[in-house]
Amino acid sequence: MELSFDIIVVGGGHSGCEAVHAAARLGLNCCLVTMRLDGIGHMPCNPSIGGPAKGHLTREIDALGGLQGSVTDATYVNVRMLNTGKGASVQALRAQSDRIGYSMEMRRRLELTPNITLVEGEVTQILTQPDPAGGIPATRGVRLADGRELAASRVVICPGTFTRAVCFVGDRRHEAGRWGENSAMALGYDLEQHGIRTQRLKTGTSPRIDRHSLEYTALTPQLSEWRTDAFSNYEPSMLPSWFLPCWLTRTTEATCRLILEKQHTSALYSGAVTGTGPRYCPSIEDKVVRFPDVMRHPIFIEPDGLNVDILYLQGLSTSLPLEVQREFLASIPGLEHAKIRRPGYAVEYDAVNPLDLTHQLESRQISGLYCAGQFNGTSGYEEAAAQGLFAGACAALSLLGREPLPLSRENSYIGVLVDDLTTRGTDEPYRMLTARCEHRLLLRHDNAFLRLGPIARDWGLLSAQQIATLEALRRKVHALDARLAEGRITAAQQQALGLAFSRSETRRARELVRMGAAIAALLEQLGSDDTESDNSELQPAPPPAAERWPTAQDRPLGSSLDAPAVGVSGYMDSAIELGSVIANPHSGRLGRSDAPAPASLQALHFWQLASAHLSVEILYEGYLERARAEIEKVRGHSELPIPADFDFHAVEGLLISTRQLLTRARPATLGQAARVSGVTPADMANLLVALRRFLAASELLKQG
Repeated sequence: MELSFDIIVVGGGHSGCEAVHAAARLGLNCCLVTMRLDGIGHMPCNPSIGGPAKGHLTREIDALGGLQGSVTDATYVNVRMLNTGKGASVQALRAQSDRIGYSMEMRRRLELTPNITLVEGEVTQILTQPDPAGGIPATRGVRLADGRELAASRVVICPGTFTRAVCFVGDRRHEAGRWGENSAMALGYDLEQHGIRTQRLKTGTSPRIDRHSLEYTALTPQLSEWRTDAFSNYEPSMLPSWFLPCWLTRTTEATCRLILEKQHTSALYSGAVTGTGPRYCPSIEDKVVRFPDVMRHPIFIEPDGLNVDILYLQGLSTSLPLEVQREFLASIPGLEHAKIRRPGYAVEYDAVNPLDLTHQLESRQISGLYCAGQFNGTSGYEEAAAQGLFAGACAALSLLGREPLPLSRENSYIGVLVDDLTTRGTDEPYRMLTARCEHRLLLRHDNAFLRLGPIARDWGLLSAQQIATLEALRRKVHALDARLAEGRITAAQQQALGLAFSRSETRRARELVRMGAAIAALLEQLGSDDTESDNSELQPAPPPAAERWPTAQDRPLGSSLDAPAVGVSGYMDSAIELGSVIANPHSGRLGRSDAPAPASLQALHFWQLASAHLSVEILYEGYLERARAEIEKVRGHSELPIPADFDFHAVEGLLISTRQLLTRARPATLGQAARVSGVTPADMANLLVALRRFLAASELLKQG
């Protein structure tokens, strides 16, 4: 062997970057092998991160010490908070990144991370060794196309769309994982030789056009919001020097008619592509065929970055011939004279059957081989990065003899993603949706650091600085939350805000006042930034002076109040104003601009995290309590472990097909078994009885 490592990661996409970074943070000697070092962290589709569910994943990746969130914060050129008119569970950031800048920043951070060696080359073979006990073979390293061999007892493969991949533009096809890059044909055949089951999936991308060839007067601008929210939980966001707009246009009746006439020339409809495409990101041919009554499909025109002249057409993925692409672009307002710099194309590739993976994303055919990213049947940068972090961490923890990361459906979107893949499988590119998460009100964009920060700290995934920031944030949020029940509000302060007493129970008014009190306490703290100090606790508020808090008409914060109609979008502004009045009772009505200025960006970052979290916790208090109670109610049975030697074929009352399903899926807990596709509630009742008997018998054997 030429070089020896603890862990080798194959592939430098979003999944591979997070995998090698997570393993290196756990102190292991890691190697990242990629075909092109200048392609690390590349965004082959639209250069954006986030959105509902996807943004949740990115926030969780960052809470666990990953890179995607902070790299996005450092390179975005357009950012918006989506779904602000809806509930807190579906609100999420979405950012448009500089494509080249993102890749360069990701590579820079990997090069600065200790314990990581970057190697340029193509992995063609997974090297294994037999198990002396007669079990499945184990990994011992990889072989590259140039003959080099790298040794490691854990290998994480993240080949993305490159395994035996073929690109299509009309009737033209060539072997490539993406435009201009070779396919990993040898690796695909080698995995097949090892008995790893794969399926053919398909994805696609839109044409890139020259920004100087558009008629901008026919387009609707989509300006960036000026916001300091960040994907990162531990670092304040630095606003970019300037923002770039996106633009909106729509297809026309002429566009749809032309595509219908030429659909037979598309690789998708000619039969050239046999793989299943993504349900939630269909090609324009698919949209026109599936929705014949819709003529105006939205197209978002997105910049590729600050220093390039290329625009990406989001919503216009296609595998039609280049000539047809030119024709239908000419029928779209603003794109009549668009010059195509690179045509849209489809990619068909191998993906592993995720049912052949354990809950730690380890292969059931080869011990020590972990799979992550789009190769596992998912779509999207965020889904790939989340799996990469999880697989890399689990591979490292396995080598260290430690328990895997305790991510589950109850505490993270990453847990939902992994659980869906390994218990239900997928026969199409899987996309994370908020609807897939049963506990989405608890697993919000705003509270990722509170949910997962302690796990990352305890499992060794955070730096000392990140741990200090986490502890300061958690202490202050909890201290502010505890003070919600302590404050009182006077009639004078209510009048300053136009509030009035009433006997009716107006829930939102009560919540508004409670939130205002918390913000008042927070405003008092922002004058001096102590997030990096000696970790002192936020002290309880002193008893109010008589002249400041008259007792005659005092009301507790939980009292009944009527408030002006406050919509969801105006809720925080009203609470901030109320908090200012409570903090400065003699100054009358105060606006947001009158609040004390934070002493530093770190203090502002704390303000954003604390206010976002507390506002939701108060607004949805009853629902959150109910959701937590439901989790506790089912936790006893759902977390009941299923031993590795448990024989599903011995369970009475199960159909043969159900026994086969469970044997193939090998769920680790009763809850995972319940989510295996095809398993019924009656099956679960029989399984519970058999499992209890098995566990009781095992316990008796141990005692005997």
